[in-house]
Amino acid sequence: MSNMGKGAGYYLTRSKSLQMDTVIVAILAIFMSFAMRMDALQSKGEDYLVLMLYAVIFGLTSLQSGAMIVDLTAKDKLSRRIEFFAASGIAVKEIIKQYSIQIFRFSGIIPFFVFMSCYYFTNWTMSFGRIVCVYLSILVLSFCEIVALNIIVLDMKRVKLFKNVLFFGNFALVYLIAMSAERITEFVSEHHIGIDYLIIVVDVVLCIMFVLLSFFKARHMSNETVIRREGEWV
Repeated sequence: MSNMGKGAGYYLTRSKSLQMDTVIVAILAIFMSFAMRMDALQSKGEDYLVLMLYAVIFGLTSLQSGAMIVDLTAKDKLSRRIEFFAASGIAVKEIIKQYSIQIFRFSGIIPFFVFMSCYYFTNWTMSFGRIVCVYLSILVLSFCEIVALNIIVLDMKRVKLFKNVLFFGNFALVYLIAMSAERITEFVSEHHIGIDYLIIVVDVVLCIMFVLLSFFKARHMSNETVIRREGEWV
């Protein structure tokens, strides 16, 4: 691990605002873990439970990683620390890489325990391997999302707008999945499609979109453009 990666990891473990965010996410995780065991959800069938598990894990990961991106990448941009690194000769792509790895590591801790808890306390007929594949697809999607968002925030001028869109976007996504869960399960049941296969296909498509977005934005990004692109809290 590079010194920059160690520094980013050290900051994430010491940030008071992130510690508070982590407590909030942990409380949400505990509540959702218990909710997954309720008879009202269990009676809706296994496909519905898998979809809810997906929404919970991806939602918690997105909330946690989003808070970390704002508290680390966005704040370093506002304080011009990123510009200092870039002016010192550190490639901006290396900065994005190290920040993304650290954010990915820390944002996945609580969702991992939620996954294990939900798996252990639920009587699944689906094989453990298929459920793990769903979880792994979430991890890959989350990392692609983190990299893309780190690139976007470094290229944005209005950092506060980015924070608000990211925060409400994450909640809207989870809400949309939850509200559409019954329709989705009806669709997979009618067409005899495994819910895990559908989730993995959707995740692969989203990953490709994030990778393409990251590629095209990073292709035009250099140390000079990052230094010139100052951020504002508006």
